[in-house]
Amino acid sequence: MRILRLLYELPPKEVIHKVRRRISRRTGSTFDLQEIAESQKHLRFQRLYDFLSRYETIIQRHHPHWGEIQFEAERVLEIGCGPLLGWGPLAVFLGAERYVACEPLFNKDVLTDQNLAERYFRGLHKDLSAIYGPRMTFDEFRLALQERCEIHNHTLLESHIEGEFGVMLSNSCLEHVFPLDRTIALLKELSSPNCRFVHLVDFGNHRATRNPFSGMYSLEPETYFEKYGRAINLTRPSEMLQMFRQAGYEASLIPYYETHENYEEQVIPYWQNRYSDEELFLKAALVAGPLGNLPTAP
Repeated sequence: MRILRLLYELPPKEVIHKVRRRISRRTGSTFDLQEIAESQKHLRFQRLYDFLSRYETIIQRHHPHWGEIQFEAERVLEIGCGPLLGWGPLAVFLGAERYVACEPLFNKDVLTDQNLAERYFRGLHKDLSAIYGPRMTFDEFRLALQERCEIHNHTLLESHIEGEFGVMLSNSCLEHVFPLDRTIALLKELSSPNCRFVHLVDFGNHRATRNPFSGMYSLEPETYFEKYGRAINLTRPSEMLQMFRQAGYEASLIPYYETHENYEEQVIPYWQNRYSDEELFLKAALVAGPLGNLPTAP
C-alpha cells in the first residue's frame, strides 16, 4: 500500500529517488554521484546564497537589528547537509575555521569527484566570488573544502561530535528528526555562549498533495505514522519553539508563510483543541536566535 501511495502522489522520477534512498538506508549505502550530477535541484549552486539571504531578510523584517551571520574564524555545525555539503562551501569560502555536518547518506567522494568539481563546485566558486569578492582561487577553494569540512554519516545523536560551535544551521531538517527534543538538547550542549542559529522548518506533509497539510489533521499522530510512515515527526511550531527554549536557547519563531488554500478535510478534535488555525496552517517558519525581544508567532 505504501508503494501504491507513492506511485499515486509523486512524479515517477521522485518515486525512483525515494525508493533508492530507502534501499540505501537499509544497505548502509550513500548518495549516488551520478544521481547528484543529474539533479537540476542539487546542481543549482545559487541555492546556498539564495536560501540564507532570504531567511535573514525575513528575520530582519521582524527584527531590524539582526545582522548577517559572520562565518570568519567560526566553527559551523549543520544537520542534514544533503549530498553537496549544504552551506559548508559558503561557510568555508567566508573563512570558517571548521565546518561539521551530519548527513547519514553523505558520499565522501563528492569532495574529490572531478565531474562534480566542474559541474557544481566551479560554478559555485564563481558565484561566491561575484557576491563576496575573490578570496581564493578555485583550487584553493577545493582544497579548503577537503581540509576544513568534516561530515558524519550518522544522525547528530549518533555522531559523537565534540567542541563548541558559533554558528548552527539547518534547512528543512528538524521536521524529520526523531527524537527531536534530545537532538535540540544536544545542539545546545554543542553551542558556544554566543552561538547564532537559523533553522528553516517545513511543517507540511512532504508529499505531493494539493494542500501541504492534506492527510495530517484528519488523523491522530500514531494513526498518521501507521498510514504514511515516520518521514516527518508532526511537531507543530509552538512545540518546536518550546523544545528550543527548554533546552536553554534564546530562540524565536519567525513565520515564513501559511497555506490554507485547497484544504478540504475536517480538522479532528485532537488538532483543533491543541492549536489555532494560524498555527496548523503555518507551512514554513524560521527558528532563530538570539534575537532579544522579537515578537513570536504563532
